[in-house]
Amino acid sequence: MKSKQVWWLFFARYPGLTTLLSLFWLIALAFIAFIWHLGDTGLVDETEPLFAEAARQMTVTGDWLTPYYNDATRFDKPPLIYWLMAIAYQVIGVNEWAVRLPSAIAAIALMSFTFITLRHFGFATPASAKAYYRLSNQVSVAQLWLSACLGAGFFALNMQVLIWARTGVSDMLLSPQDHRRPSRQQEYHH
Repeated sequence: MKSKQVWWLFFARYPGLTTLLSLFWLIALAFIAFIWHLGDTGLVDETEPLFAEAARQMTVTGDWLTPYYNDATRFDKPPLIYWLMAIAYQVIGVNEWAVRLPSAIAAIALMSFTFITLRHFGFATPASAKAYYRLSNQVSVAQLWLSACLGAGFFALNMQVLIWARTGVSDMLLSPQDHRRPSRQQEYHH
């Protein structure tokens, strides 16, 4: 028990080291989970090629307002995913990696927001954690950073997050939205 307390006290003496290690953890986790081997497989399913081709036609025709697929308009999804893919095409080139890059960036942003949320809504000081939980043992700030790192890791390694982050469709970009229907839409659909 003594060695465990010494380990936490080491990080309490060097708060900058805790921040640096947390940042390193997030970067390494984001690279391994979302970037590594991103474009190694071809386009899968029937949906991913539709998004990729609509974005490619945007770059070829220069029409950034209307997405087309085989000369038919494609308005079933918001245009943000097409724009981001088209920008990736112009920067990287037309390939599978560029198709999936916007989804990977959205997943990295969500993982970072998960970390920030867990860290922000955690307790600022060990004393406030003790008062809230009525704990008898010491809860250090380093333990709170560790819980935020673990929470971000659990989020990033969730199978559903991994699948949507590594697929070039709009679902990862739409995930942080509130999916409740506005009352005006409900009257038309029900």
